[in-house]
Amino acid sequence: MRQYRIKEYDYGTHKNYEVQRKLIFNIWFNPDNADASTTGIYDTLKEAKDVIKTKLRKIKTKIIYIN
Repeated sequence: MRQYRIKEYDYGTHKNYEVQRKLIFNIWFNPDNADASTTGIYDTLKEAKDVIKTKLRKIKTKIIYIN
């Protein structure tokens, strides 16, 4: 099951790409536009693919205790 997809919008003179994430019940939404601070729409397919790679990357966390 795929978690992310890229939706292409073809306007005739140019194309835009939107990154979407799948929720339960097969509902797709744009996770980058959840707070309306970024649009989540990109000018090239490469930019959209790079965003997905960044989102799928595991983040290393570490707890630091201060005495």
